Amino acid sequence: MSHESTTDPQAPAGARSEESNEETTTGDAPAMDTESSAVAPPNEVAGNRRDIILETRPTLKPTLARLTAVLVVGIALIGYLFANPTLLGTTERTEIAANLLVLLTVVGAGRLAFELYLLTRTRYVITRESVRREYSLLYKTFSRELPLSKLRSHELHRSRIEAVLGVGTVGFLTGSIARSPAHLEFENVPHPEQVRQQVRRQLLDDDR
Repeated sequence: MSHESTTDPQAPAGARSEESNEETTTGDAPAMDTESSAVAPPNEVAGNRRDIILETRPTLKPTLARLTAVLVVGIALIGYLFANPTLLGTTERTEIAANLLVLLTVVGAGRLAFELYLLTRTRYVITRESVRREYSLLYKTFSRELPLSKLRSHELHRSRIEAVLGVGTVGFLTGSIARSPAHLEFENVPHPEQVRQQVRRQLLDDDR
């Protein structure tokens, strides 16, 4: 499968803040939107919402397609083995192979099902100061953020299937030769070109 990948290096002048590349965990409230926490003052919440330039969520289409493929192929192979018990020479060998396929199918489908659930709890946010990926799991919210002032490059890459579905992955890279680079990705994001253009526009505005 071929992939399309483009990179757009950026070096905005004038750092406004120290580089942020951290993952935080909070367990105070069931996380649907951490900015609407009851402990945050109303003025602060309103200010945070005004700072958001773009907010989107990942699409489920690619993961659903992979889950469907795993189930269809797995069930077809398992059914074929059980329908031909002497396919591998003996019934015992065929039964072992069928049971192994059952295990692999269940593990693969379970992993993709968990990925689907996680995608439904994920959101991507672009503010005037940073790009941020957030997701909630088991009443905890996890957040990873990179400041736009330290962004070195951003890229878009997607497979042919993702291009047909209108989705892709937008990656952000920050850091320098002297410091370890930090990487953040917006995976399975719909309309990835628009997301990338919005970041580029914000970086150009910051340079003025």
